[in-house]
Amino acid sequence: MSVLRHAMQPRWLGYLVMAMVFALITSFFGLWQWDRRTQAVAEIDRVASNFDQPAVPYGELLGPSDSWDDSLRWRSVEVTGEYLEEQSTLVRTRPRVGQVGFEVLVPFSTLDGEILIINRGWVPTGSAADEPDLIPPPPDGVVTVVAKLLPQ
Repeated sequence: MSVLRHAMQPRWLGYLVMAMVFALITSFFGLWQWDRRTQAVAEIDRVASNFDQPAVPYGELLGPSDSWDDSLRWRSVEVTGEYLEEQSTLVRTRPRVGQVGFEVLVPFSTLDGEILIINRGWVPTGSAADEPDLIPPPPDGVVTVVAKLLPQ
């Protein structure tokens, strides 16, 4: 029996089809991983180029009518207004250095009347475990804040 005739048996054709399907699936996942890597490199480049740039007034980069542009992510902006402390929100279950805590989000009203959300940082879980023992209050009155831009 020749090698070609042996390879054309249904059992061997099944193995060949399985090998081809496996090759297609692994090729697809390889391309998917390559795309994920490309996206990660693009984000790293964006952070590297935007993070240390000097702060500019918020209105110069993004106004109330402008739509979000991902190239602005991690840019420093300077904005003047007042914290709306009574509308603060805690975001639960935010780990940091092996401990669970909360992110403190406070609305900020600009002098133009626009409302921004300022992440004032992380606070550890308190003794009651359902809220922090102490949440540092934001400054009173009109203040100027330097912050990094991130989409919602």
